[in-house]
Amino acid sequence: MNSMLDILNSRQNQSALVRGVTAAMIVTAANEILLKRFGKEILEHASAAYVRNETLCIACLSSIAAQEIKLIEQNFLDELNREIPRANLKKIRYLS
Repeated sequence: MNSMLDILNSRQNQSALVRGVTAAMIVTAANEILLKRFGKEILEHASAAYVRNETLCIACLSSIAAQEIKLIEQNFLDELNREIPRANLKKIRYLS
């Protein structure tokens, strides 16, 4: 039999509101990491857009910005997953 805490946690994970708030937190944290790693100029060329199915989507106006982010992709994902454990991100998708 499941404990009350397990039931509440499973219900919370299913809540659309919780998923939406978590996605917004991930996008904000991703943009902060981009800013920290590359400086304010990167935000003119790339920006985290949304999260879907354990994938962070980053809109890139420059292929060079996308390549630079791709070089640190795994470290970037690790840092995001440490900062927001609920994120559980597996990959980054680059939108042009």
